[in-house]
Amino acid sequence: MSDVWRLLSSTSFFEKLCASESDWDSVLDAREDEGFDQLWTSHHAALLATPLTPEMTEGITRLREHAFKEVFSISRNADLAGYVSDDFGLIAHHMAVEAPASWVNGLLESYVRGEFPHEPFFC
Repeated sequence: MSDVWRLLSSTSFFEKLCASESDWDSVLDAREDEGFDQLWTSHHAALLATPLTPEMTEGITRLREHAFKEVFSISRNADLAGYVSDDFGLIAHHMAVEAPASWVNGLLESYVRGEFPHEPFFC
């Protein structure tokens, strides 16, 4: 999970992410695409079956709060901040339990490229 913290703490990470789109309403609507939503939900459900230590849970909660606050302070878009927070919660949980490579890795790779993951561009 320290790798995720390093990414989120890097200079201009959130600024670059928030500047990557001009029409957030359309992008956020694309997140509701059935294919994307089903993949996200199924990976989330699978990870919930893997228990976390209290320390892991606390670390993920702090990471999610940090992501939400940073994105909201830049974008003033609570929906965007919520999606980013949820995504990084999923990514951090995936990494904390050392889950095998999956769709979640692609989610992280999208963020590393400075792109907000959504359909139809996310594979």
